[in-house]
Amino acid sequence: MSRVIVAGAGRTGLALAQAVKDQGHDVTVVVDAPLPAHIAVELSQDGISSLLTSDALGQMSNFERIYASPGWKLDHPLFLSGVEVVGEVDFAWEMAELRAKRFGQPAPLWLAVTGTNGKTTTTEMLQSILAADGINSVACGNVGYPLISAVLDDEQYEVLAIELSSFQIARMKCAHPRASALLNVAEDHIDWHGSLGEYAQTKIALLVASDTSICNGDDELLKSMLDLAGFTPNVIFTLDSPKRGELGVVEELLVDRAFVEDPDHAAASLGELADIQPFAPHNVQNALAASALARSIGVSEDSVAAGLRAFTPGSHRIA
Repeated sequence: MSRVIVAGAGRTGLALAQAVKDQGHDVTVVVDAPLPAHIAVELSQDGISSLLTSDALGQMSNFERIYASPGWKLDHPLFLSGVEVVGEVDFAWEMAELRAKRFGQPAPLWLAVTGTNGKTTTTEMLQSILAADGINSVACGNVGYPLISAVLDDEQYEVLAIELSSFQIARMKCAHPRASALLNVAEDHIDWHGSLGEYAQTKIALLVASDTSICNGDDELLKSMLDLAGFTPNVIFTLDSPKRGELGVVEELLVDRAFVEDPDHAAASLGELADIQPFAPHNVQNALAASALARSIGVSEDSVAAGLRAFTPGSHRIA
């Protein structure tokens, strides 16, 4: 039994700790501040110990691996100890592959969403579209249900609609989504990443790691960051009339000229602007991104339209 650390005791950290323990490891949760009493008791009852960072740093030779939950800075002293560090997303990818081999079935497809704004709405729209197509799927990741929990759920999902923050992407090394969408880039989490450029490059790294990359063609800052990175996405979404390889808007229709047999001469209607609630330009962009992700795995145009019609955002997002 190997001794390992799980850094963090938030929702994802606690899910990680239980998942790692279930793999047969001796788990110690490490935190920067004392745990609330009820969490410490719950961990203890599950056979998981806990330490403050200040105490753990003197014992690092006793541990073989660190599993990092999101939010912990890359230069945190715990990660400079020389012990191997694995992020939550890569661990989830590893577990998904192992589980697929164990059960002799395909691993779930990963469809990922990131961006400064609109991630949760887009992820939930995508889940609604997948459900309309009859695909066994779940929204997970930064949307509230931890990714590792979704991967190890008793329900064996065909597709995971995953919201990923820049914190999660920053530690990705082996995860390989089927498709990912980058919605926009604005100044955010600069204190964590160090600069706007580093923040944007972290977001773009998700696109690089994916089979199909989808981007907002109307975001000028994002376009400049893509140019700096020398990266060209596979598919663009825009509020303008779409060109070849794009999704966009023609009069009152959402139109796909990327995932059709003859994009030079044909297009698919994915529903009407009236299907999107609440109606606002940024939410049309969210709908186009969700539609592109679904279309990348062959979801029909009728299912896209039905999923968008069925989607109702939470009241806090409407506000």
